[in-house]
Amino acid sequence: MGGRVVVVGAGPIGLAAAMLLAAEGHDVTVIEKDPEASPSSGPEAWDGWRRAGVAQFRQAHVMLPRFRQLLEAELPAVADRLEKLGACRFNLTDVLPRALPDRTTRAGDERFDLVTGRRPVVEAAFAQAAERTPV
Repeated sequence: MGGRVVVVGAGPIGLAAAMLLAAEGHDVTVIEKDPEASPSSGPEAWDGWRRAGVAQFRQAHVMLPRFRQLLEAELPAVADRLEKLGACRFNLTDVLPRALPDRTTRAGDERFDLVTGRRPVVEAAFAQAAERTPV
């Protein structure tokens, strides 16, 4: 039986915590100071969404491989929304420096895939997945 939980902040980590707690049966309330709802597309998120409380809102965000793996396992709806909104999957082994004598791709290198996108796209993906999470 779950308890009642309040999450303060509807950024990616706050929403991830809220969705994971809801999945465990908790009654979750998210409190957010920015009242504007998330846009439905990546371009709308970039062009028109304002999050005055997020200083780094226009910067690129990188979700490192282990975070990406956990996201795909625990919050697949977020991973799906990231892809649909235009975040990119990227693997640093694809661009190893020429100075390295062996830049050969190896089986299993896909485990090093990361996901990157501008913060509005990342936030929109988490927000859209959270809106679809049963309470």
